[in-house]
Parts: sequence; C-alpha cells; structure tokens
Amino acid sequence: MSARPSFGRWALGELAAYPYFKAYFLASYMVAIGLGMAALLAPPTSIEVEIGPALTTAWGWLALVAGVVGAAAILPGYWWAEKLCCGLLLIGLGIYLSTVVYLQMTATGNRWAQMTLFGWGILTAIFRIALTWKHAYEPRTKLES
Repeated sequence: MSARPSFGRWALGELAAYPYFKAYFLASYMVAIGLGMAALLAPPTSIEVEIGPALTTAWGWLALVAGVVGAAAILPGYWWAEKLCCGLLLIGLGIYLSTVVYLQMTATGNRWAQMTLFGWGILTAIFRIALTWKHAYEPRTKLES
C-alpha cells in the first residue's frame, strides 16, 4: 500500500502547476499598481479624512511598491520577492480595509462593496504566499533550465 498525499498537499501541487496562475497574479499586481497610483494622485477623501493624509499616502505607496515588485518578480520566478510584495500588499490593504470596516460601523452609507473587493485582494495575496511558501525561487525542471 502506497502512502497517498493529503488532499491539501495534492491540491497545492496541482494549483502550483496550473499555467494561468502567473497571468492572474501578474494582473493582480498590475491592479495593485493602479490602486497605489490612484491613492497617491487622488486619495479617497472619505478614507483620508478618517486616517489622515500621511497614512493614506503610506498605504498608497505600499500598494504601488508591492505591485511593481510583484510584477517584476513573477515572470522570472523570484518567489522570495513575491512573498515580500504580498506582505507589503497585505499591510496596505489591511490599513484600507480596517478603515472601511470602521466607517461601515460608524458612518452612514454602504461600504460592503469596498470591503468585499479589498477582502478579495487580501485573500489573493494570502493565496500567493501559500503557493510560494516552500521555495525562494520557482522550481524548474531540468528541461526548463
């Protein structure tokens, strides 16, 4: 009787081998660049009023740097840099999401769409960290080297 890998190990192995994930994560990093640029060029006033211009600028820079580093690192397979950029992105998105949750509870208006989209961004970053956790560089076969 052979030892079978757990479902989690099998699923992560299958997902890591799926070729369209690079395109998805590259697009996600490009969206992060757009988010950072938007936050720096025209910060959202409802957020800026609550946390101040310094913290709004900080999460904008975090998103911008994370997007640039991630977009540059994903195609050559520098997973150590992607983990770094996902960490930066988690901090930036976490600042924004916590502010939006606070506004949802205290202010008038509906912020569920913002919370959902930023939650999706956080889940995407966590998923990428989970996929790249074991290696510093993307594993390649001898034929690809």
